[in-house]
Amino acid sequence: MKHPAAKTRHAFTLIELILVLAIIGILMAVAAPSLARLRDYNRLDSAGRDMLSMLIQARSRAISEGTPYRLVIDTDRREYWLEQMTGSGFQRPAASWAQIQTLNKQLELDSDYAQTQGLQVMIRVEPDGTNQVAQLILTDDDGDELAIYCLSPAEPYQLGKPRLATELTGGVDVDTQ
Repeated sequence: MKHPAAKTRHAFTLIELILVLAIIGILMAVAAPSLARLRDYNRLDSAGRDMLSMLIQARSRAISEGTPYRLVIDTDRREYWLEQMTGSGFQRPAASWAQIQTLNKQLELDSDYAQTQGLQVMIRVEPDGTNQVAQLILTDDDGDELAIYCLSPAEPYQLGKPRLATELTGGVDVDTQ
């Protein structure tokens, strides 16, 4: 006879544990591609925000210091940085905010209307707050694109989907002029 105060023990069976592990495995297999895609998007978004931040920094400094700045992107070395106009031309400031940044190896860069010199792409901002109208397009391994663009000289650079040529020039197609 059992004692009334005795407790019964409850446990999981081996079949129940295997079933739970199988369900977790299936959920992980379904979620893994989504997580990888999210990681790729975050890489693209982070790179775009870093470049946009440098352009905003350049514009702010150009206005406050009364001297032109430019964002320089070395497409061969996959690096970018800011330069300031000095008496002897554009030079990279020694300040910590002007350090060279590296573009992620999984991203490709293309540009529209940006000034180029060899393997370097340059976007200039002026002391009066105007920007060079241009577009930088970052593309990841999956073909997703993110653009850093300026629609007109008076507008700041923005982050978004790539724009058409006529949108970048205020409705004028530069290629046909």
